[in-house]
Amino acid sequence: MGNWLRMFGRLLLGGVVMTGLSSAAAAWGNVRCAGRSLSEAYANPQALELARAAVKGDAARIRELVAQGADVNHQEEGAAPLLMWPICANNVDGFHALLEVGANPNLLTRGHGKGSGVGLDLKEDGSEVRTGFTTMTLAAATANSEFLKLALQYGGDPNFPTEISGALPAPPLFSAAYYGLLENVKILVAGGADINRQDRIEKTLTAASLAIAAQRRYDIAYWMLDNGFVNDLQVLGSFAESSFPNEKWQPWKEKLINALREKGVHFPATSRLKDAIKNRVIPDGDVEDLIMGRKDFADYPLRSH
Repeated sequence: MGNWLRMFGRLLLGGVVMTGLSSAAAAWGNVRCAGRSLSEAYANPQALELARAAVKGDAARIRELVAQGADVNHQEEGAAPLLMWPICANNVDGFHALLEVGANPNLLTRGHGKGSGVGLDLKEDGSEVRTGFTTMTLAAATANSEFLKLALQYGGDPNFPTEISGALPAPPLFSAAYYGLLENVKILVAGGADINRQDRIEKTLTAASLAIAAQRRYDIAYWMLDNGFVNDLQVLGSFAESSFPNEKWQPWKEKLINALREKGVHFPATSRLKDAIKNRVIPDGDVEDLIMGRKDFADYPLRSH
């Protein structure tokens, strides 16, 4: 699992989960998005003014600029869509104002790199986007769910992108699951996201399995299981069994495994644990603890041959 998870993590947004910005980044002039500062956001002067108005939440200025001919869907090589800028600035008003004048939340970004934002002790820090992602992907990976709700309201596609040449796709549901954002997962599923979608390259990867692998969020996988997820439950059982939770998520791991059992999933589910049972001195009464992650099979001695 490690190789694909590292690859997917690099291609997904890097630590965009943010409930607020630092005092320095909160000043609109210090906002960065997709590797650029606001002053270098666009070569086009009207687009640059739109970005400045958006990060400040100046709806009147946005409407004025559009009336003068500014294009809210302006794109340049190496630059993010305008709609990403108010997310990087955590400014819902600016985001809403751009949507109201026709900004498209499904535009593929041509920029990449880190921006403003706080990773909240996740793997990465700073809001990072990659070429080919959309504003929907960024909104889904942001803790302030208002961005995602608005993007969906104004035509955001919960299942886009479907495929990107040369890279893993980053559908919004995968992005929300990767950062452990249950509320965003719920919003996306309610908005039509395919709960059973598989990654086109790593076929065992779904949003449910990714939530476990990336964040140990068994509660997200459990919610998905309870709301229509049926995609290869035996594989989901393997993900659940193979990861070790911290104390906070242990009850959810056990709840998920028991729910999967009720749906016919067999445990032990992983070849690693099955092999350990054959090759180590493990009392029968301890197998359940190993399945649930309460104990580690590495602590048991190898059988003598």
